[in-house]
Amino acid sequence: MLRRFRDYFNWRLFKHFIGIIIGATIVSISINTLIIPNEIADGGITGIAIVLHYLFGWPVSWAVLLLNLPLFILGLRLVGRDFLVFSVVGVAVLSATLSLTTQFPVLTDDKLLAAIFGGVLTGIGMGIIFRSRGS
Repeated sequence: MLRRFRDYFNWRLFKHFIGIIIGATIVSISINTLIIPNEIADGGITGIAIVLHYLFGWPVSWAVLLLNLPLFILGLRLVGRDFLVFSVVGVAVLSATLSLTTQFPVLTDDKLLAAIFGGVLTGIGMGIIFRSRGS
């Protein structure tokens, strides 16, 4: 029975998905507890989503998801299928955890500390995601 399970279960893919989930959760906690409350803009698509949140009050989670859709369509032709699948999972998990962590307490009101710790936490989370072959 155990041998059959191992034949169908791919541990390498499982570890990649777990890494992406952990990294996206760390990034979303950083964004919701340090970056957004201190009105700091992040980089990339997430940064654009945060700016849209500041300007129009849009939920960051939905903006991240919607802004990434055109990139996925473009990526369908330009990158490999595995990378695209890992990236879609990463964005979906980031968007979901951004919604789930909105009620977490603000860790600091000091903008400098928030920028430093937010950058470190986001970097750690993104590093885990990149190491797990996601984006």
